[in-house]
Amino acid sequence: MKKKPSYFAFNTPLSPQKLLTQLPEALREYNAVTDNPWSNLRYEIPKGSHNRFRIGLERAGHSFGGYWYCATMEETEAGCRIAGNIVFNPDENDVGQGSEETLWDKMQVGLLCVLLLIPLILFYIGYGIYLLYRRIRNLPKDLTKEEKLVDFMTKHLACQLTERY
Repeated sequence: MKKKPSYFAFNTPLSPQKLLTQLPEALREYNAVTDNPWSNLRYEIPKGSHNRFRIGLERAGHSFGGYWYCATMEETEAGCRIAGNIVFNPDENDVGQGSEETLWDKMQVGLLCVLLLIPLILFYIGYGIYLLYRRIRNLPKDLTKEEKLVDFMTKHLACQLTERY
């Protein structure tokens, strides 16, 4: 079963043009305070569009793909409204791409896990030690993609979260 995309809507006193001009600088400021270069945000403006943008929230593998917040801006009397979904590898229409997993795919993954059981156990033991170390040292938890989006939009682009589901 495919996971439904997360929907977020924000209101901002900035106009859409002003928001698009401030977006690169706000992303640079946000990325400067993150300590992990793999969790840096990036942005795109789809071709031929003046009312849409995308914010890359989380990588998924070695490619440039991953999870993106695909937003549409609507001008209002108080500024603009930003609304969109978090999708995996969006296309030009901001629709998530990805194939449904078949039974054969699930069986292959199961067989692979059985074959790699010992390395997986060693990995999880090491990861448990890492989590224990982080807990003892009181290191901050990594933010989820939803938390990153809300943090960036509210603290760096002067937006207010109005809807989320």
